[in-house]
Amino acid sequence: MKTVKTEDFIVKYKDDDKTQKAVFKMVVGFFLKHEVFTGESIMQCDVPQIDAPEFLCDLAERIGFQTKIKENMNDSDEEE
Repeated sequence: MKTVKTEDFIVKYKDDDKTQKAVFKMVVGFFLKHEVFTGESIMQCDVPQIDAPEFLCDLAERIGFQTKIKENMNDSDEEE
């Protein structure tokens, strides 16, 4: 698990080869499914725009983010 601290969160997520390959496969699959291969084509086509929020949800689930809000943590939690 990798840990990243943002302004408001401490985030842990899977960063192993299996997860990276799965996420890459999902991203390439999205491009192939929608037949969009440039930034311009993604912005010009409606269907990728419509499908993007659901796709991002699937990506987030696959990555397995675990979050803690910093303001809700005590000192012992931050030392993990």
